[in-house]
Amino acid sequence: MAKNKKPFYHLKRVFNDGRPDTSKIVPISQPPWKARMNRRSLLGVGVCTGTALAVMLGKQSSKNGSHSIASELHENSGKAHKNRIWELLITSDDQTLISGSSDGLIKYWSLEEGALFKSFEAHKTGVLSLALSPDNQAIASGSTNGLIKIWDFSDAKLRKSWQAHDRNVHDLDIALDNKTILSAGLDGTIRFWDLSTGQLIHTLDVFEDSVFSFDLSPDNRFLAAGSTTGVVKIYEFQRPNQLNDSDKANKSSNWKEVKLIKTVEISSTPKPVDVLKFSPDSKTLAAAGENGTITIIEDIDSEITIRILDEPERTSTVFYQNVFSLQFSLENKLFTGDSAGKIKIWNLVESVLEKTIEYTQETAVYSLVISSDGKVLGAADGNGNLTIRKPPTATEVTELVDLDASLPGTEVVRYERRTATGELIIYTVPVGSSIPAEATCVCNSVSVESPPEEPAPSSGSGDSSSSDDSIYCGCVPVYYEF
Repeated sequence: MAKNKKPFYHLKRVFNDGRPDTSKIVPISQPPWKARMNRRSLLGVGVCTGTALAVMLGKQSSKNGSHSIASELHENSGKAHKNRIWELLITSDDQTLISGSSDGLIKYWSLEEGALFKSFEAHKTGVLSLALSPDNQAIASGSTNGLIKIWDFSDAKLRKSWQAHDRNVHDLDIALDNKTILSAGLDGTIRFWDLSTGQLIHTLDVFEDSVFSFDLSPDNRFLAAGSTTGVVKIYEFQRPNQLNDSDKANKSSNWKEVKLIKTVEISSTPKPVDVLKFSPDSKTLAAAGENGTITIIEDIDSEITIRILDEPERTSTVFYQNVFSLQFSLENKLFTGDSAGKIKIWNLVESVLEKTIEYTQETAVYSLVISSDGKVLGAADGNGNLTIRKPPTATEVTELVDLDASLPGTEVVRYERRTATGELIIYTVPVGSSIPAEATCVCNSVSVESPPEEPAPSSGSGDSSSSDDSIYCGCVPVYYEF
C-alpha cells in the first residue's frame, strides 16, 4: 500500500513559568481559519527544523462544535501590558513602537513583525511618561515618584537616574540637540536637564499649580504648557537664525532666552489640559482636556488664530468626553482618543469629524502615536491593550500581545530571528499571525494559573490532498509519512 503524506503539527506548549508541556504530534483535519498568504507568510517546510515546529490550534471547540480562531482572538485576545498604557513612541526610522505602562515596564514592539521583542522593568511605581532622543540612542522615562531615568535604547541599560520633581513627572521631551531633556511636574515648572549628567540647566516657572501637559515643537522653537485650570501658555525660544555658530551646529536653542507669546483659555471652567500637540510643521497647536472640545491654535509664528473642533450634534446636556490623546497625520487630519474608548478622525481643512472608531467600551484611549511616514497609528487603552492601524481610515488592525501580561488561557506563537548584527531576538505574536520566512519557530506558549491537562490529538484522518496554500498557521507544518 502506498504511503500517504498528511500534514501534522508538532505541538509543544510552554507555560508562563517556563515549564514545557509534553510534545504531541497533532494531525491537521480542517483548518479553522482561511489561508492568508502574503510576502511575509509564504513559508517553506525547510525553514524550520527539529521538534520546535508548532502552531497553537486555539481553545476547545464551542458548545455547537464549531471553532473560530477569529472570534476567539476577539473574545480572548491577549494584552500588551497588565495595566494602563500611558505613553507610546515610535522611533524615527519607523521600525519600533515603544510602550510605557503603570505596570512599571517599557516594551519594544517591531512594527514590521507586529511582535514584542524586548521588555524591561523601568520603575516600580509605574511609567508615567516617555521620551526618545531624535538620534534613537537614548530613551527617558518618568514616574509617579518624580524620578527620571535615562536608558540606552539598544540594550535597555540604565545610564542615569535622578530626582527631577517631588511627585509625578507628567511629561518628558528630548531636544533636537540630543543633549537636553525637558520635564514637567506638579510644582508648576518645566525643567531643563543635561541628558548625560542629569544636571539642572534651567527652570521655567509656568503656573502656580501643576504643569499638567507640555509639548516642544518639532523645530524646538516653541514650547506649550497646559495647566489644571484650562490655561495654555505658549513660549518662544531664541530663534535659530539668531544663534551663534556653535549653537547652530548643535541645533540648540538658548533655553534661558525664552518669552511668553500667548496665553489661551481652552475651557470656561477650571478643567485640566490633558494633552498638547504641535503639528509636524510647528505652526499649529492642538489642545484638549476634560471639557471634551479640541482647541486648534494656528499660525503660531505670525498672527495667532484660534478655532474649536466639536461635534455639531452635541448639546450642553450631553456628557462631554475627556480627550486624552492627540496626533496629527500627514493628510491634514487629527486623530483623538477619549474617555469613551473612541478614536476620532477630524478633517482639519473643513473642521469636521470624519470618522469615529469604537476602540473599546471598557476604558479610555490614553495614548496615540503616528509614525513619521504616516503609515502606522498606534493606540493604547487603560486595560493594557495595544493595537497598530493604518491611517487614514485606521480600520485595519493588528493586536500586539505579551503572554506575561495576558489572562490565563491566552495563546501566542513565539519565534526567533537574527538581526543584521547577529543578535538573536525572540518575538511574540498572536496565534494566526504571519511570521517572516527566515524566522525559526521556537514554541507555542500559553498563559495559565496551573498546568492544563495534556492536549489530546485532533480527530480526523486529514486530507492527503492538502497543500501549503490551503492552510495557515503561525509556523510551518511538518509532513510525516504513514
